[in-house]
Amino acid sequence: MAILNKLGSIARNVSGRTGNMLEVSKLNALIRSSEDDIEELKQQLGEYFYGKYAAGVILDGDATEICKKIQAAYTEIKANKAEINSIKAAAREAENEAAEEAEAKAQIKLQSKELYGEFVNAARSVSGSVTLCPMCGASVTDGSRFCGNCGTKLC
Repeated sequence: MAILNKLGSIARNVSGRTGNMLEVSKLNALIRSSEDDIEELKQQLGEYFYGKYAAGVILDGDATEICKKIQAAYTEIKANKAEINSIKAAAREAENEAAEEAEAKAQIKLQSKELYGEFVNAARSVSGSVTLCPMCGASVTDGSRFCGNCGTKLC
């Protein structure tokens, strides 16, 4: 019977401690909630006074100094955003220039192939079946895929 009394006593102690821990946890949660509310209210208060400062209301010395620091931070943010926009604009311009350069190179390559074709046709009409490399001008065997002199791929 003593053992049952001991077990009952232990169970009551554990139950009591668990109840205490639960109550402490609830109170800690309420404290955290109140602290969060206080931080939100402080932020609202700060925004209220900064709004007054921005509207030209004269505040006491400490409040004015804090507002000046906020204003300086806003100015820095604005300058940094302008710098970001400048960097992005320069990057877009460089991309556009690269695209234009690539297009110009493609046009030059196309024109050189057309000129080469005209040149080969003119040479064939003069000599019969002469093929010349477009890069070095060396004669190449008909049906060759590469120039034997400079290695240029033939069309």
